[in-house]
Amino acid sequence: MADYIARFIFLCENFRLRSGKVEWASERFGRPEARVEMYEGILMLFIKKEEDEMTENARPWREAEALKSMED
Repeated sequence: MADYIARFIFLCENFRLRSGKVEWASERFGRPEARVEMYEGILMLFIKKEEDEMTENARPWREAEALKSMED
């Protein structure tokens, strides 16, 4: 879990650095509420991506378990 949190923080920091100081200080991101909304959006996308990867990684295992149970 700590790895996921660290990756999320690096993702947010990378976005902040790429957006530039002028844009970051603008009305769009300058308000704390706007930053929280942006971070929530990034976090939700990050969680969705992780869930999709976990589902994809689990699929072969589930198929193997299903075949094994059919053989028994």
